[in-house]
Amino acid sequence: MAGIAIRVVLLPTEGLRGDIDQFVGWVHHIATQGLSTLYEGTDAGPVTFGPVMAYIWALLAAIQPAFATVTDASDPAIRALMKVPASLADIGLAALVVYALRDRPRRADAVLASLHRQVDGPRDGRVASPGCGSLG
Repeated sequence: MAGIAIRVVLLPTEGLRGDIDQFVGWVHHIATQGLSTLYEGTDAGPVTFGPVMAYIWALLAAIQPAFATVTDASDPAIRALMKVPASLADIGLAALVVYALRDRPRRADAVLASLHRQVDGPRDGRVASPGCGSLG
């Protein structure tokens, strides 16, 4: 729950502003010209994401009329809205992991310990490679 709360607080922050500006430009293109011309080029640059993201951005354009005029992420509400799909995907994946490990508490403990080691790293100066079980 703390992770969700942190995400909500961070939604309107700038984050990777250049990337979000480009995404907003693509959503603006969808809002003003539709999906059919998205991959032919936009003022925000060439679209480098597949069609699933284009449909997600089209949904954002449909629910937020401001995308018809907004061309960058200077508005905190637009920044927050642009981050919602990724945040929902992260929450969904976390829920899936919890569900998959619901009957395996020892396995869940091992997964959490492994993630903790990879995030925090060893305390003695050694470097852990992703996926390693122990530094033994």
